[in-house]
Amino acid sequence: PAIVHGLYELLTLDELAKWRNDLLFDSAAETLLQEHNTSRQRTGIGSFTTEELRSAAGAACAIRIIGDTAGLSLAENSIWQDIPSYRKISLEDTQKVLAALSRRAFKASEEEAVDYTHRTVAEFLAAQWLSNKVRTGLPIDRLLALTGVDGVPVSALRGLHAWLPVFLTEYSDRLIKADPYGVPGPFAGPQGSHRCRWPLRPPNTGCPPE
Repeated sequence: PAIVHGLYELLTLDELAKWRNDLLFDSAAETLLQEHNTSRQRTGIGSFTTEELRSAAGAACAIRIIGDTAGLSLAENSIWQDIPSYRKISLEDTQKVLAALSRRAFKASEEEAVDYTHRTVAEFLAAQWLSNKVRTGLPIDRLLALTGVDGVPVSALRGLHAWLPVFLTEYSDRLIKADPYGVPGPFAGPQGSHRCRWPLRPPNTGCPPE
């Protein structure tokens, strides 16, 4: 799988065991958003850097996951009702969106359409993008309304929601309380003092006994 290949490009097994989960996924996303074709790096949408595409990729993942679409179309006008065109992602530069959808973070699904390559990386990117939107004006209640009912995430969005306390530390207590058993990725959770409020924290985290 692409995620495994990307992680092994970055870290040895010993290093994998030591890394915080958010940093691990951040590096995996960076690898998957790189343009590895040197000839394409010089022109057109291939010239965008990973950092230039991070926000566009997050927006695409958020629309795909929250909208529960079947993918995203690379055509200006999609022929599928459940696969919107990349041009519908109006909150980001459409050329950057198209460039992001052309990288390894996404894979071909239908003709002229793509889907995320790995669900957990997509959830990470989507949560990171949504958290940035909260910090630039999106009300937290509006975000929670998009991801759940009465502040509790719906089943399909628990993975995305579980990343939110990692990025939105100022809302960590509220977000963890909404779904205390949500797990961001395979083996980690919130960091710092908020980690002690997380029921699934690993042992030896320095938290006081309950």
